[in-house]
Amino acid sequence: GKPLEAYKQSSNNLGTNQYMFSEPAEARKARTEYSETEMCDVVPHPMGFTKWAKTVINKGDLTVRQFLDEFKVATGGLHIDECMHRKGAEKDTEYTGLKIKEMDEEPENPDALLREECVRLYGEDVIEGGKFIVIEVFPMNDDDEPCKVPQVIYQFKP
Repeated sequence: GKPLEAYKQSSNNLGTNQYMFSEPAEARKARTEYSETEMCDVVPHPMGFTKWAKTVINKGDLTVRQFLDEFKVATGGLHIDECMHRKGAEKDTEYTGLKIKEMDEEPENPDALLREECVRLYGEDVIEGGKFIVIEVFPMNDDDEPCKVPQVIYQFKP
């Protein structure tokens, strides 16, 4: 993208004789932080990503198992402990039964297409524009330490 300096802006109001200049602040970078939920430090992967970063899985229509494997490749070895769509949290505040993959368990339907599994669990409107789904993930490293990654986009159509 463009350097931050490219987004400087000026507003000149000749009627009130005001000249205002603004420059955006740099986006906050992810860092290792203590999580009240996990009760331990959560490490960003990659270190220092910003809210504008994305983890895009763009390998076509994948099964749940294939998606989990592709995530591991895309993140350099992280595995998904749990995954769901945001709608699961809205429908089920206890987070039970509406996950694509539950913690420390195999997916309920590992050979089902992830797109179809999302529609079954959360409804047709989770498919953004008919091309992708935003998946909430809770990744872990090889030492089973929780990590955080940029927003995960599963793009099943080019």
